[in-house]
Amino acid sequence: MRYKLVTGLIAGTALGVVAGLLFAPKPGKESRQFVASRSTEIRHKTGGYMHAMRSWKKSKEPVMAGSYDWRNS
Repeated sequence: MRYKLVTGLIAGTALGVVAGLLFAPKPGKESRQFVASRSTEIRHKTGGYMHAMRSWKKSKEPVMAGSYDWRNS
């Protein structure tokens, strides 16, 4: 069940990105630069979230604080 949800979220995100790029009002070079900068930002945020979740899993104490606190984003 959990894997179906994750797979659906990933597939939906991928379809949304493709549709957004196809119908983007900006030229190709600008769109690629925008996508590259956003993907870098999202990758860094996701890495922080994953690190926080792994730390929490190991310690069993709330460690989600600081720049990766999902409640304040």
